[in-house]
Amino acid sequence: IFQHDPRVYTCSFHGEKNYPFRKATSRLDIALPDDTDDAAYLEALQTYVPRMLHEARPELVWYQAGVDPYYGDKLGRLSLTLEGLRQRDQYVLEACRAANIPVVMTMGGGYAPRIEDIVEAHCNTIRVACRLAAGSGRSATVEGPHYKSTI
Repeated sequence: IFQHDPRVYTCSFHGEKNYPFRKATSRLDIALPDDTDDAAYLEALQTYVPRMLHEARPELVWYQAGVDPYYGDKLGRLSLTLEGLRQRDQYVLEACRAANIPVVMTMGGGYAPRIEDIVEAHCNTIRVACRLAAGSGRSATVEGPHYKSTI
């Protein structure tokens, strides 16, 4: 959608051979080898997120917090643990907070055989965001069709 829009800086961290096999082109594409673990993924994040924030100087970050890097995911082909995904979310959100950049966060991915693992990974993402928001003195609201929770 934004491939040719110079106002939007897109970045993707993904499995080099994961689905879909033909990827949309981002301004910054980080293709990781199969079975990339927590340490290697987080190292890539720590290398490229500061660069991206410096180059883009965004007014807003739209963070697609997908859980397909989880080691049990059938399509992601990476090997992050639940803790690694939590650390990823914390790093991205803290980097944005340190730069005073608001974040829109959406969920995605999740093709592990155990639905409980997918749910836990997504819940961890929300927990990290809520803890950071609560610690900043700002409120955080999680809303759905039949609920609304603000902390």
